[in-house]
Formats: sequence, C-alpha cells, structure tokens
Amino acid sequence: MGSYVNLNIEKIVSLKPDLIIGTYGGNPKTKVLRLEQLGFPVYITRTETAAEMLTMIEDIGTITHTSEKAGVLANMLRQRINAVTSKVRNARHPVVFLEINAKPLITTGAGSFQHEVITLAGGRNLAADSPARYPQYSLEDVVKKGPDIILISTMDRAGLFEQQRAQWMRWENIPAVQNKRIYFIDSDLVDRASPRIVDGLEEMARLIHPTLF
Repeated sequence: MGSYVNLNIEKIVSLKPDLIIGTYGGNPKTKVLRLEQLGFPVYITRTETAAEMLTMIEDIGTITHTSEKAGVLANMLRQRINAVTSKVRNARHPVVFLEINAKPLITTGAGSFQHEVITLAGGRNLAADSPARYPQYSLEDVVKKGPDIILISTMDRAGLFEQQRAQWMRWENIPAVQNKRIYFIDSDLVDRASPRIVDGLEEMARLIHPTLF
C-alpha cells in the first residue's frame, strides 16, 4: 500500500476496499481526499488520548456493524484503565523521563498521548512544561531536572538497551541512576495510540509503582 506518509493510491484503488481507515496528522490530507473523491468511504482516526482511542473502537464498530463487540472491547479497556488509575491515585507520583530517541535525545511533551499515559500510570512527566509535543533535550537538561525514573522506549531497534542504560549510569547525581530505576519499555506498547496503549499503561504503572502491581 506504500508507506505511512506515501500512500500508493493506484494499489489501494486496485483492491477496491470497502472501508479505508486513515490517521489524522499522519496520512497526507491530499491523498486521503483523493480516495474520497474516487468514491471510497474513509474514516479518519484521531487518537491523541485514551478517551479518543476508545471512541475510535466504538466508531469503527458502528461503521462495520459490530457495535456490540466494539462496545465490549471498549468497556474492557476502560475498566483496565480505571483499575490502574485507582491504584496509583494516592501514591507518590515520581518524575519520569521517557526517552523515545537516543540521538538526538527526544522525549514526549504535554501535547503527546504518552504524556497522558505517564500521568495515568502515576508519574509526573519531566517534560510536561515543554510547548513541543516531542521536544529535544540535552543530557544536561535531564540531569538538571533530576528524574526519579528513566524509561527507554527507543524505536532504534539496532540499539541495545544496556548500552543506553550504561550511558545514563555515568550521571551519578540523577535520582534514577542512584536508585537503579532505569527501565526499558517496549515501544510497540507506548508509541502508538492504539488499543495496545492499555498494555503499555499497565506495564508503565508496574515500572513506576512496582509495589502496587
């Protein structure tokens, strides 16, 4: 079908799809509109929060005449989210730095869905005050803010977690280093606002609050 940003219109048309699902802010608008002009039904997902992800499931259930199944799935995911938030509600919320790219060092700001996941999991996002959704930080910036926990979720599959962890361990005055709280979290669970984000939320909550889970 092409790639995320380079849709192969001819290939898509040749398959005569009954439904096309696109992503807001991801797929090129001009190509999505072209598919609509050609007469194909298109549903655009916008899942920047957990609530929007649940709405997406229910919407697709309506579109595909599987509302009952979609409702069951959405309710199950909602219950799992509520179970996490209820456990961490009265706990101390440590400062979390989520690394999603090593070179350059990139994290997630308040406008990202990962920020919401950190908050729901009972943490405080170190980059919460950043105006950018995915801000670039220097090592010195992170050291100065002193995160209690560092989570590494890089999409660089060639990189090894232990190598990145070893780089952080050199900064002995960071609380996360002093307490050996540098963890790897699977990017497949936290880099996309899909139903798997609930798996990512539960995993992140376990890492932030191991005594509660």
